[in-house]
Amino acid sequence: MRDKKENSNCQLQMKRRFWLQRKLKLMSRELKKWRKNYRKELSFKNQSATYEKKAHDNWLKACAAERAIAEEKREAANLRHKLLEMTQKMAMRQDEPEIVKPKPGRPNTQNPPRRGPLSQNGSFGLSPWSSEASGKRFASDRRCDPAPMNSSSTSSSLAKMIDEGKVNMATKGTSPFPGVSLMDSPVGGPLPPPV
Repeated sequence: MRDKKENSNCQLQMKRRFWLQRKLKLMSRELKKWRKNYRKELSFKNQSATYEKKAHDNWLKACAAERAIAEEKREAANLRHKLLEMTQKMAMRQDEPEIVKPKPGRPNTQNPPRRGPLSQNGSFGLSPWSSEASGKRFASDRRCDPAPMNSSSTSSSLAKMIDEGKVNMATKGTSPFPGVSLMDSPVGGPLPPPV
């Protein structure tokens, strides 16, 4: 009887041990699977973190590029505005007379602007408003002309011309000064005597 009980107990323990070993194997397999999955999850998390960091860096770069493009557009607009102003100034300066730029050196060596050929006495020639250039002699020109002191023939010929009415005292024409006409009305009174 006692042997039977011991045998049955031994068999039960053997069975229990077998089941426990089997459970242990199953649990170790499950544990391996969990560890493997955990490692995969960690690697996926790390990858997603690196991708998020790259995406954030790319977003920052895109923002910086957009700011740089906006700055370049502003600079291009400023340069276009300056170019327009310069072309307008150039167009206005083309209508103006040419300015003589000073040459490097001493001031007394600068070349004055040329206005035409010099005459023998050093003047620039006749004024377009002078009586000699137009072929007419005005009364004011006669007053300014120097006459020899002892020349009686000049004074007598002048008196003859006045007596004969050859001198037109009421000369009209365009004045070099705006708003003033040359001798609109006849000069009252006799001419002053020649010097």
